[in-house]
Amino acid sequence: MATKTKKRAVKKPQAAASIVWFEVPADDLDRAKKFYGSLFG
Repeated sequence: MATKTKKRAVKKPQAAASIVWFEVPADDLDRAKKFYGSLFG
């Protein structure tokens, strides 16, 4: 006896989320600038 199977709904691809805000906790601003400047350019 054949059984009925349900079809799954096809989901449309969604756009990736974008970063809107982030904070860098730093107690020494000059040291943080030097570190992240060398890391990211």
